[in-house]
Amino acid sequence: MKRGRGGFALTAEARSEIGRVRQRNEDSMLVVDLATGREGLPAGALGASGALLVVCDGLGGAVGGDVASAMAARAIADRVSAARAGLTDAESGAALLREAVLDANRRVYQESVRNQKLTGMGTTATVALVREAWAAFAQVGDSRAYLLRAGGLHQLTRDQSLVVALLDTGVITASQAETLQGTNILLQAVGTEEGVQVATTQLDLCRGDTLLLCSDGLTAVLSDDQIRDVLSDARLGNRGRAGRRKAVDEFVERVYAGGAPDNVTTIVIRVEGDDLPDPPHPSLTAEAKGRA
Repeated sequence: MKRGRGGFALTAEARSEIGRVRQRNEDSMLVVDLATGREGLPAGALGASGALLVVCDGLGGAVGGDVASAMAARAIADRVSAARAGLTDAESGAALLREAVLDANRRVYQESVRNQKLTGMGTTATVALVREAWAAFAQVGDSRAYLLRAGGLHQLTRDQSLVVALLDTGVITASQAETLQGTNILLQAVGTEEGVQVATTQLDLCRGDTLLLCSDGLTAVLSDDQIRDVLSDARLGNRGRAGRRKAVDEFVERVYAGGAPDNVTTIVIRVEGDDLPDPPHPSLTAEAKGRA
């Protein structure tokens, strides 16, 4: 994609907080500027090479959940940073993320075997690579990635949980899923087994896209409609960094108002650039291509 005067601008805000009933925050998050390898949130836009974004949620109540999430996030960032020069398109990005999550799984699992105090530890992992014209995602568990485009909210990942499996097979209905107990059990997590299946997704970006990565501490409390309201185009597009900062703060405020039963982590990413195409109206079309 040629770069015009509008260029490509990627900005991010993030926040992670402990829930009201948790003793520690088992979530981990990272934002890595791929141009420099620098971690954290810059005052201005991230570099033209894009960014790596990671949300990991240690298994709640399990021994070493915080250790597992931190180890996984670190392993993913190390692998992607080392290979970032070879990224050429969304397909190569998705392949790299898959390998990075698999590497994280090996590291966490091996540490749980080596250290008996950490036996059974694990974490979710939802990861995004965002470049000039595309984004790639990888997921294990039930932390999520969303896209807000032209006012519509689209879930880009699919929870690897018992309730989703029961819905997919028709065992339960959507209304039953809302009240059925015990269906939030994860079918997969990073580090709990020697092997893991990583789901990947690719997305062609449009001007004004907003991406959200979050732990289930957010989605267990807020509905998609509430999430869309916080991420609305008018609020984020017209208010710059202040709007994105307000969004992550408002997510935490709303979760706390809802009881905050779990830790909550959010990363909000805004994509701008005159070289990007206008979004299709009114909904996402076939440019989001998922595969397991």
